[in-house]
Amino acid sequence: MKKTKIVGGVILGAVAALAVYFLTSDKTKKQRESLCKWAVDMKAELIKKIKNMKDIKKEDYEKLVAELSKKYSKLSKVSQKEFDKVVSEIKDGWKHIKKAI
Repeated sequence: MKKTKIVGGVILGAVAALAVYFLTSDKTKKQRESLCKWAVDMKAELIKKIKNMKDIKKEDYEKLVAELSKKYSKLSKVSQKEFDKVVSEIKDGWKHIKKAI
């Protein structure tokens, strides 16, 4: 049951992060699609890794996000500023996960 809540928290944080980006940015549709694709892929991989962990702490979560952000920074075709903004919002997803545990 805890893992379901954790996954729900990650998904909620991810959706919120993407919603903020799409509502506040004036970038083109192509850039949004590119951002959305890697962000969704990164979040899916994050969720998969969290599911495989018995317990998760804030430090563990931040370490996972840091590892994945390194990987996806090389694959992403968006500006560094946009990339950093989305990664920051993913890191803020811990607030939702913490409430769910």
